[in-house]
Amino acid sequence: METLKMRARRIVKESPALAKAIALELQTDRPGLTPKQLKAIEFIREFKAKTELAPTYEETAEALCVSKTAAYNLIVRLHERGFVRIMPNRSRSIELVEERAA
Repeated sequence: METLKMRARRIVKESPALAKAIALELQTDRPGLTPKQLKAIEFIREFKAKTELAPTYEETAEALCVSKTAAYNLIVRLHERGFVRIMPNRSRSIELVEERAA
């Protein structure tokens, strides 16, 4: 009989993306953040690590499977809560506030 621990290891091995999505859904150390907000923070962090650039709203929208308007509104809400900075007059204007988003 497969234990829960064995099943979890199999999921992580077979589908890292699914494992990551489950981890985001179960995350409780950031109360009040929606799953989409958590995914946005993770996307911004990964995008910056891979490209050394901030993502655009369009890239964020595509990654989260939402419209550009929805992505913009999501980022604005994260900005209002202190998780990101929005740099004015720049196309790549989204920057994580690491101490809040860690």
